[in-house]
Amino acid sequence: KKNYHIILLAKSFAGLRNLYRLVSLSHLQYFGGKPKRPRMTKGLIEQYRDDIIIGSACAAGEVYRAILSGASHEELLQIADFYDYLEIQPCGNNQYLLRDDRYPEINTWEDLQTINKKILALGDELGKLVVATCDVHFLNPEDAIARRLTPPANLFTPEQAKKMSACVQDMNKAVASMRADYRL
Repeated sequence: KKNYHIILLAKSFAGLRNLYRLVSLSHLQYFGGKPKRPRMTKGLIEQYRDDIIIGSACAAGEVYRAILSGASHEELLQIADFYDYLEIQPCGNNQYLLRDDRYPEINTWEDLQTINKKILALGDELGKLVVATCDVHFLNPEDAIARRLTPPANLFTPEQAKKMSACVQDMNKAVASMRADYRL
């Protein structure tokens, strides 16, 4: 089975308790794969979903990967429906896809913009919030210790994180522009 990134946010103390359960079970019952990491099944997430907000995450998330793999519109709707909100990011954050041989159909900046527009359209069709983020894992240097416990391959430096977080303002304008373009 494929693994995807996901965002889980507790919206109450009950949600925080459910999030702790998910984290514990992912370490105790679902730890593995390559590389070995804690994992969660959708069924497990569904079991403890109460008071947790679920986001579609970055280019390593299920929605983005389904678009990259050429899933049909109906399949995309079904996948996106699982999430409480969908996420888009600046094209610069995903420009590595332009150089990745696994995605020969992604050749231009416009291809990356098309993916963001498709996610925006899915959100509109499903009535879901679409959030513009920058895939930043920490902002302050002292917060990096939490990230170092399980370091990802593309960890941003604090300077890069600050630059990326500045993109959020520009992304809000881009979302408004894409909405205007989409509705024409």
